[in-house]
Amino acid sequence: MNLLPRFLLLLGLTSHAALATPAANWPAVVALNDVPEITVIKEDEEARQFIYQSAHYEFRSPARLGPSVVREFARVFETTYLANAALPLDYNPAPEFGREKFLCTLFLTKADYLKAGGVAGSAAVYAASSRQILIPLQSLGVKLFGRKYTLDHEADNATLIHEITHQMMNAWLGRLPIWFVEGSAEYIRMAAYERGRMSFVNRQKNLQSYLQTQGSDGKTWEMVPLQKLMTMDLRTWSATMAESGRAARRNYASAALLVYYFYHLDGRGDAHQAANFLKSLVPKDQNLQAASKHLLRERSYAELQEDVAQALRKEGFKITWASP
Repeated sequence: MNLLPRFLLLLGLTSHAALATPAANWPAVVALNDVPEITVIKEDEEARQFIYQSAHYEFRSPARLGPSVVREFARVFETTYLANAALPLDYNPAPEFGREKFLCTLFLTKADYLKAGGVAGSAAVYAASSRQILIPLQSLGVKLFGRKYTLDHEADNATLIHEITHQMMNAWLGRLPIWFVEGSAEYIRMAAYERGRMSFVNRQKNLQSYLQTQGSDGKTWEMVPLQKLMTMDLRTWSATMAESGRAARRNYASAALLVYYFYHLDGRGDAHQAANFLKSLVPKDQNLQAASKHLLRERSYAELQEDVAQALRKEGFKITWASP
């Protein structure tokens, strides 16, 4: 069932001079019309099974949280769903095959989270094998106060928004190159989020703040050379994450910058080439050919690098290139 009419969707166009042709239907702000309505499906104290549902999500918890607590963190999930659905890229977010809602499983401790398949050092993860988000309660800002659980409204939601975006793109994950998978999730997490409202209006400010979280001054970044980045496979990406925190940050931020370029600065500036790229992906072994046809468009990687650096320079960012 399409529940989008239940939400308030504000669409607008950025007025920044660098965008020669405004992005058609690109969301300026997406916002929930009201707090999410939570349905209690199961609260079994003896079995330690507690299930709650919002419009698009089912949350499975080992502890009784109560609708009021679930309602608060469900804002993040429902707003991220709405933001991904609003992008003019035809993601068409939908629960995995056989499910009516997206699934999120919660854990009391980090140890339980890791045992279930969580990644060491991570705050949350989308587990494609089990088709669900795994997250410790502490990553949501949920804390036990006396005998009741409460929510810390100051919790950082950036990592969670990144992982939710992976789940929104579940149907695409086997077909997309890793740089686009991670870069598109980073793009959504860099939007300004506050309690059921996500804004893409000040995109340069959002990108600046994001780069600062990655260790930059917010205005400069040393990107991975594009031929290396755009042909990188999952194994190489994962190995880099394990070997060096700095190299991992460089990969993620480089992917985010490249996605930002294809969404806002390439060609007409309306993301139509990125949309065409997505539409052309059928078997996953065609992603390099699709990238060449729709993203490179007869440019060499060196020429694309120059275009990326020049376009981002007009946005106020100085790009240099790491050694291959």
